Amino acid sequence: TWRLVQERCSACQYLSPSRSCAAHGKQQMAVIKHKQHVVGEGISNIMEVIIPGLYQDDTCVVWCPMLGMGDLADAEAGNGESQTLITRKPVWNEQVQSLVLDFKGRNIVSSAKNFQLALRQKPQHVICQYGK
Repeated sequence: TWRLVQERCSACQYLSPSRSCAAHGKQQMAVIKHKQHVVGEGISNIMEVIIPGLYQDDTCVVWCPMLGMGDLADAEAGNGESQTLITRKPVWNEQVQSLVLDFKGRNIVSSAKNFQLALRQKPQHVICQYGK
């Protein structure tokens, strides 16, 4: 598990260091969990990325311990305060004897590092992708 943090959030940026989120765990921007999963004859790298959610006015939830926010990794799914991105799993292709992902016509080199992330509630809608 990895954490992406920011030294101070917008709510704490003008406070003294001892009274800001810098001294109390920092603002959490993302929690990334990684594991491997066997698919066919291959091994797929799977990620789950938890990020702060969006309010109805399209502003981002500030995940600051000074605002009473706990650990982002423990956020309850579906409450709107956090969003979970999941890896779209590749499928085993017998013809090429490899795991494959659909990159919609892009020229991609086969690599175990290629991935696509989608919202958990919309797994067919790719939000972020990386392909060599």
